Amino acid sequence: LGIEDPQLKNVSVYPNPSSGIFKIKHDNLVSETPYQISDITGKLIQTGKLSGKQTHINLTQVQRGIYLLIFSGSTFKLVKN
Repeated sequence: LGIEDPQLKNVSVYPNPSSGIFKIKHDNLVSETPYQISDITGKLIQTGKLSGKQTHINLTQVQRGIYLLIFSGSTFKLVKN
């Protein structure tokens, strides 16, 4: 059994994969929703807050690879080329 979170139905992450700039579109999130990004080993890379209807996340300074975007109890995979 699962519980659906209506806030996360309208979330999209693009472009994915990306060269480092990701756009997070989030129509129904509570303003100033905190997020964190970690690498696949669990090392914290970045924290911030999602605000408005779209947030840009800049990962141009980190190495190529797979990262995890975590907010509102959900995890999204980010692939940096």
